[in-house]
Amino acid sequence: MEYLQQVMLVDVFDFIHTQANFDFRHSSFRVRIRLKNGWDSILAEAGFTNVNYFGDWDFTPYYKELSKRLIVVCQK
Repeated sequence: MEYLQQVMLVDVFDFIHTQANFDFRHSSFRVRIRLKNGWDSILAEAGFTNVNYFGDWDFTPYYKELSKRLIVVCQK
């Protein structure tokens, strides 16, 4: 992964190996990095309500300075 300001460039390498064949594939894609404030406005504009933010998959509270992830659960 490579970080370019607000975009993360992700390279995926697939190595496929069988007894008869070996293949290699590379793909790359860009992911726009959005912070909590950005998600607040996007989700509100799209009509989502009951928006909850978590810092990990175990529903740990989100803390801007401590959390490694930003997981959003909301309803429409």
